[in-house]
Amino acid sequence: EIRDASVIPANKVGLITALDGEPLADGEYVAKSVPGHNDFQDPSAFLEKGGQRGPQFDLLKPGTYYINPMLFKVELDDVAIVERGQVAVVVSNVGEEPVQIRELIEKTAKDESAKQGTDLYKEIEQRFDVGIERYVVPKGYRGIQQEVAGPGIYYLNRRAYIAYIIDTTNITIDWDDSKQTRFDPLKVISRDGFAIGVSVKIVIRIRPDQAPYMVAKIGSIENLILHVIHPMIDSSFRNQASSTSAMNFMQDRQEEQRKAEERARVELEKYHVECVSVLICQINLPQELMDTQTKKIIAQQQQDMYHDQQKAEQARIAMEKTRSEADLQKSLVEAELGVKIADQNKLKAIRFAEGEAESIRLKAEGEAKGIKAKGEAEGSRILAIGESTAKAYELQNKAVGQQGVTAIEIAKQIASGSIKVTPDFLVQGGDNFGGLLSAFLTSIITGKQNTLIQEVKEV
Repeated sequence: EIRDASVIPANKVGLITALDGEPLADGEYVAKSVPGHNDFQDPSAFLEKGGQRGPQFDLLKPGTYYINPMLFKVELDDVAIVERGQVAVVVSNVGEEPVQIRELIEKTAKDESAKQGTDLYKEIEQRFDVGIERYVVPKGYRGIQQEVAGPGIYYLNRRAYIAYIIDTTNITIDWDDSKQTRFDPLKVISRDGFAIGVSVKIVIRIRPDQAPYMVAKIGSIENLILHVIHPMIDSSFRNQASSTSAMNFMQDRQEEQRKAEERARVELEKYHVECVSVLICQINLPQELMDTQTKKIIAQQQQDMYHDQQKAEQARIAMEKTRSEADLQKSLVEAELGVKIADQNKLKAIRFAEGEAESIRLKAEGEAKGIKAKGEAEGSRILAIGESTAKAYELQNKAVGQQGVTAIEIAKQIASGSIKVTPDFLVQGGDNFGGLLSAFLTSIITGKQNTLIQEVKEV
């Protein structure tokens, strides 16, 4: 019978299942590799060198092969592609058993008296294979490979190896109202009994060298998100909200975010995952509480505004005062100059008065000295005249005698007119009546003359 050749196209691999050969060993899923069969095109060599029936370890790469379909079954599978920003954690189903697990199996078999190759021993192996987490192992051992596969295309036998693609770039998980997000906003209750909606974002990163250990611990990123991160974030914010009031929770948003991030970092380190950041995007408080807070803030803002207005008015008053002082600066300078001029005029007047007084004093002193000198001269003159007169009288007295001197002085007084010798009026009568009448007429004439003389003096 003629059959078509087996063609493996690009980006595909051919997985082989042998329909004949030796049976697989207990606990093995994939047949061991045998050499010399020329990509399964020489069935005789395959059988002679101990080829086993069942899924084969070797695979076919893209190309054309002439394979006996009666002995080998060919199935196409996609190549493994690792994109940039990713690594492939490979779990090997072939190779030697890890020492730790093998020791546990042998110890358990000894405790249960199960000999190797018996059904009980196989049951123990299966129990450990299913129920025990396989540790990260070096290349060549069965289990999670310590070495990861970087970006590229790999011809991978998915029966022998399972590749888990792990993103090594930042992974963001959101809790909000968007339809694109997986989780709704967190619903928490504050200490004072208010329901709070919290929109949260967490950013994580898995380092390439830690990816195998993360897979060993939790299995996949999906399991990490569902079974670790989501319960942890929900629990963190519930605990934090219940320990404070709703308003304080919103006002202390940065502190609450810091606490949640610290806890997330510690918890995720246990799973070999790096916590980049935990962000609180939105906190939704009940509307009635927000209304109260809004009114309070408005009142506070008004107080601040009034205070600022008061400060502005005070500043304006100070400015107006400064401006007025600046406007009056010319007058102030003129006044100051006027004061200085007045002081100078005062000093000038004082100096002038002092000079005038000094001048008057000196003049008076001069006049007094002149009068004194004149008086002294007049006195000396009078004294000299008196002394001369006295000396003349003395000489006259010696010459003519005392009576002669007296007669001479009387004659001088009469000659000068100082002494009247004849009367102004003469009234005579012959009897007593005539004498009285003469005396009366004399008094009248004398009175009129005196009155006339007085009027002339007044004029």
